Amino acid sequence: MLNFFRLNDPYRLVGVFLFLMICRIPFWLGEGDILLPELRWMLTGERMSDGFMMYYEIWDYISPLSAGTYWFLDWMFGRSQWAYLIPALFISFFQAALFNTITLRSRIFNENNYIPAIIYALLSSAFFDFFTLSPMLMGLTFVLLALNNVISQIEFRARKDEKLLSTGLYLGIAALFHFPLAAMGPFFVIVLLLFSSTVPRRYLLILYGWILPFALTVIYYYFTDTLEFFIANHLVPWFNLARRNIVSYDFILVLAAPITFYLLLSILRIVRRARLTSYQSRVFQMMFILLVLSSLVLLLEIDRYPFILLVFVPMLTYFVSFFFILGKKGLGAEIFFIILLTAVIGINWKSTLNRNPSSFFDFKSYYVISHNSEGIVKDKKVAFLGDNINIYRHAYPATPFINWRISQYAWENMNQYAYLNLIMKSVLHEKPAYVFDTNKYFNKLINKVPVIRQQYRKEGNIYIRINN
Repeated sequence: MLNFFRLNDPYRLVGVFLFLMICRIPFWLGEGDILLPELRWMLTGERMSDGFMMYYEIWDYISPLSAGTYWFLDWMFGRSQWAYLIPALFISFFQAALFNTITLRSRIFNENNYIPAIIYALLSSAFFDFFTLSPMLMGLTFVLLALNNVISQIEFRARKDEKLLSTGLYLGIAALFHFPLAAMGPFFVIVLLLFSSTVPRRYLLILYGWILPFALTVIYYYFTDTLEFFIANHLVPWFNLARRNIVSYDFILVLAAPITFYLLLSILRIVRRARLTSYQSRVFQMMFILLVLSSLVLLLEIDRYPFILLVFVPMLTYFVSFFFILGKKGLGAEIFFIILLTAVIGINWKSTLNRNPSSFFDFKSYYVISHNSEGIVKDKKVAFLGDNINIYRHAYPATPFINWRISQYAWENMNQYAYLNLIMKSVLHEKPAYVFDTNKYFNKLINKVPVIRQQYRKEGNIYIRINN
């Protein structure tokens, strides 16, 4: 199989695309419902389609360009999981093809072939949530475009100011898709400082390009009088919310084990066998430093879903590709590739297809599950005052408070007029048919606002709108 991609033939990309599809088939045909992060993105896009403004009337820390993408998908296709899976497939394919193109144009390997493309496709299929249109996946495309420019700069082939400006712009845009990728801006400046002779003025050009997209975003929210909400609901949470691991460290270690093993083999083989030019040696060192620095991106993550590991894929692809390119052609290389393929895809498919609730590979809690009140709230406006969005699977969110982790503060501080006024106006304007008051926050609200109390009757911890 590996020999098929050793040829310098663009039609090998057809094989890469088919491979990406085959990896996804078990997930596409599985019994699982949509993933919890997918539902959150859908709710954001849905409310934006209804005319609500991000961060002011939709409380979540999703980055602006990702929110805009989810709005467009909802406008085009409604609440459809396929609207996330199909674009993700094509983005993954584009990234694999782009990375391979970078290696061919920059001559960072001694062979010109499509092994990097198939390795990229394999590593970007390591876990089933890599298959959806996550903010990390979208932002990573622009990190790759910036990487192309940086490698060209190291090769002394691109000394144009616009190349460096576009590098900063790509990294700034990546951060507007997923905020933790903002860290890649300083990282790329560091590698340029270490491995190129760029003059100081050009470093400022990169930083200018990196800051510009964010500055334009700030200006937009300033002129719409919602800048304080943009800061409070998008920027601040990345620094002050407690980090939450969605899957266990044990499973992450299992997922990373085969790739880490091949990474170590690759570095050993490069050190022992590779006859690198000065330029290739600098690229090798740059990739290693970026691999180490990228781990710092994970420190900014609030909800540590497995798809955040996509940030490592370009650098890991570089090293693992080197392992196979430097190896002798023949049965041995094929066996090593089949072992890696079996390990990575085996873990993925085991996680996707598992039906044993006591298993180490059980991820049913990662999917949206049926809520016990699902029947009565179907197609109704609902406000759930707690950290559980399963109720919205067949209902519509009312009030801005989709993400409870940043919304809870407002409900806990209703003694402050600004928060009380915001909550009161949202309830009166959106008129939720059902309010699930798991922590007695709504009870406190109706005691403060009699006009709302007159509109609802209580059944347990559920408030039902009268004359619904």
